Amino acid sequence: MPYDEFARELIAPTAASEGFSKGIIWRGAVSVAQAPELQFSQSVSQVFLGINMKCASCHDSFIDRWKLKDAYGLAAIYSDHPMELVRCDIPTGKSASAGWPFPELGQVDANKPRAERLVQLAALLTQPDNARFQRTMVNRLWHRLMGRGIVHPVDAMQTEPWSQDLLDVLANHFVAQKYDLKATLEFIATSRAYQSQAEVQLRDVDGKDYLYRGPRGKRLTAEQFVDLVWRLTGTTPFKIDAGVQRMPTKPAAAPEVKVAPLLAQPIWSNDVTAQRLPAAGEARTFRRSFTIAGEVEHALLVATADNSFEILVNGKTLAKGENWAVPQLLDLAPFLKLGRNQIIMVGRNGGTGPNVAAVWCQVALRLRNNKNEVTFGSDATWEWSAALPNAKGVMPVKAAWLPVAKVPVEAAPWKKAETMMAQMISGVPSSEGLLPRASLVKSDLLQRSLGRPNREQIVSSRPTELSTLEAIDLSNGTALTSLLERGAISLLRRPWKSSEELARWLYLSTLCRPPSAAEMKVALELLGAQPTEHSTADFLWAIFMLPEFQTIR
Repeated sequence: MPYDEFARELIAPTAASEGFSKGIIWRGAVSVAQAPELQFSQSVSQVFLGINMKCASCHDSFIDRWKLKDAYGLAAIYSDHPMELVRCDIPTGKSASAGWPFPELGQVDANKPRAERLVQLAALLTQPDNARFQRTMVNRLWHRLMGRGIVHPVDAMQTEPWSQDLLDVLANHFVAQKYDLKATLEFIATSRAYQSQAEVQLRDVDGKDYLYRGPRGKRLTAEQFVDLVWRLTGTTPFKIDAGVQRMPTKPAAAPEVKVAPLLAQPIWSNDVTAQRLPAAGEARTFRRSFTIAGEVEHALLVATADNSFEILVNGKTLAKGENWAVPQLLDLAPFLKLGRNQIIMVGRNGGTGPNVAAVWCQVALRLRNNKNEVTFGSDATWEWSAALPNAKGVMPVKAAWLPVAKVPVEAAPWKKAETMMAQMISGVPSSEGLLPRASLVKSDLLQRSLGRPNREQIVSSRPTELSTLEAIDLSNGTALTSLLERGAISLLRRPWKSSEELARWLYLSTLCRPPSAAEMKVALELLGAQPTEHSTADFLWAIFMLPEFQTIR
């Protein structure tokens, strides 16, 4: 959605977009300045104009030109009843007149109904002549990417910019691109300015004599930090909480990727007949062996099961799945070895009574010395057993193995799952195949302590310094400790040959460089001769606490 349209929909809202203008209805006794009408005035001013109306909601501002009547003028546009100006919670006896703070661009008709006043305000705010609207947003984008605004702070747009020309160029580009935020982000991110070396920050460099010396290093946000920990340790949750469309309904044209036919067939044990459907809770083990004759360049596995599954590769747990409607795409390469390999897939049926059950699995791998991709999936060559692997992933020696049976695909939802599997193994973008992001799941104690805002707050920038609370939670907080423990368990499912291999992989994955000799020595002291869950969690913590990890440069 173009940004100007987005702004208009928030200011003159529909039933689906009224949250922004509605504000928070506080319980108990609150200041008059916290009334919903004045929240509207403060929010519109801060977000879209870079103006601080919070002071002016109580009294004439001491730091800029905004007066009590200006804050109440915007509030009166939103209010459905007459408003009296209240200074420091003391009524003044004067009536507020609906109006917006830049009358030279036009004015709201105070005699119109509330809905029409809001439409007029939205039009005034987003008209191209109101250059503050586009300047405020491009300044926020520059600040987010570069670490400091062209106008700084970003909510004080009356401050002189360090480069008026640059601000004008970005604002004009934004309008020319029809208020496309992604286009302006791309314009900045592909510039030599953004791609230049990071600034070496000295003290007292933010005064009037500020000069641009390159982008600044930025702390990871709470959401970015959690995303990285999830991805590196394999602890990303299965689903998001936000009800958002993650892929455009009509995606932009992209290089065509041919979707190869899905080889994986739904299979189950061959003891199923018309008289015997799989029982609720029934578990079956399926296996497939294959041989690798050279170094693996890449290996992917996509799988799902109705209702749940666990996959083991050469005795190590690769993944578990609880949602049959969302297949998982997994990196198989770290689990493979030269010679004979074996995939074991344990499928479990759900429901409350007998019903159809099935598992799907497809592998695509390529060797470095052979550019032909080898692909195979669950089919009649697989075997099944009623026996289950033990906690170490080992099957009973006397387990009986029988040929599997293909399950007829009659249930419509299975078709969607199969389509998703084919797209995922072929590399076609899909909203269902996107990994959950921390910003799309409910906030937790760790994210809140690291600065993720509460939903009732408008936060346009995050603190650059570590607070005491953040330091405590990063040092010994239970939320991070629990996450690292789960991460250690997940990492140790991989068949690491040594502590040194694990340490080297973590350095490359987290810092994009191998460890120095001194760092490797410390890593081996932490991990021990054989990594344990406890030592691996400690080592993860040591890596994640490095400024090199927590800073974007």
